[in-house]
Amino acid sequence: MKKEVMLSICVALLAFTCATQVAAFEITKYGYIDKTGKMIIEPQTQVARDFSNGLAYISESFGVRARFIDKTGKVVFKCQLSDTADFSEGLAAIWAGGSCGYIDKTGEIVIKRDFYETWKFSEGLGRVNAGNYSHGKYGFVDKTGKIVIDTKFESAYDFSCGLASVEVDGKFGYINKEGKYVVEPKLDWGSDFSEGLAAVSIGGKRGYIDTSGKTAIKPRFSKCERFSEGLARVKPGYPEKWGYINKTGEMVIPAKYSGAFDFSEGLAYVYSGTGDFFINKNGEVAFEVDPKNYQNARRFKEGLAKVGVYPNFGYIDKTGKIVIKPKYDDASDFSEGLARIGVLVEYDEEE
Repeated sequence: MKKEVMLSICVALLAFTCATQVAAFEITKYGYIDKTGKMIIEPQTQVARDFSNGLAYISESFGVRARFIDKTGKVVFKCQLSDTADFSEGLAAIWAGGSCGYIDKTGEIVIKRDFYETWKFSEGLGRVNAGNYSHGKYGFVDKTGKIVIDTKFESAYDFSCGLASVEVDGKFGYINKEGKYVVEPKLDWGSDFSEGLAAVSIGGKRGYIDTSGKTAIKPRFSKCERFSEGLARVKPGYPEKWGYINKTGEMVIPAKYSGAFDFSEGLAYVYSGTGDFFINKNGEVAFEVDPKNYQNARRFKEGLAKVGVYPNFGYIDKTGKIVIKPKYDDASDFSEGLARIGVLVEYDEEE
């Protein structure tokens, strides 16, 4: 009997000890490195964004101890916000308490939170939604917060090349910065402009128009993407393979790739049954992406491309050489000279 009592006491003590034990698990914390791989800002927060306009948003978790830092890691200002976008043209879209507005680079709210959604400024105007998710209408504000183009569109893209794609009654057209139609809303779809051309859909086929609304490349593709560095990715149709055209519509790199990405800094990542490669604008292989060395290469930014060597990430140069060893648990492209990286650290929490 005495043994049974002692056993019961021991079990109870063990259960109590386990209940008060510190449970350890790992979380990702983010910092920033330069192009040599040197840690410039030590990993310290669970949330971090890329640098834009010289500032980056960081917080302990979404909205908790949120602040913006400069490239030395110094806190420029703290903010009581649920979320914020990157800075663009000196302003950043913010969200707090179910409403959206804009702050400047001192953290001051310069456009009141009078909107359901806000997006980055582009060419002097910011896209806003004045309603709600299901019944909202889109328009544009200037940097004083004045609505300069009424919130009357079903959807809208940011301004580029002086024009914005807008949707009315399920059809797309283009407006200028006065809100006047340059292209009437008769298109099945229309993207934003890039390098003077915009991808559009008419009658189930896709092509391109110029900023006057004239057809620049006749719709004949099943899919087409925006122009980047003078070339655009397209799928001519069956078989569904990607190739690249120039601004006259000429297929300059044959449609033979199962997957392809936009050109960035002179190179594009492509893959097919024969392997993964980076190609130049002549369609020549710059170097092969050998999965034995690294995977998940996508695009070059500021001279380097992020790659994965499971389960970590590092960076390669334009010869395909690994220049920053894959040792990070997460990583982003370089932006303004720094790249956001994540490392796993042990986090303790009492249950």
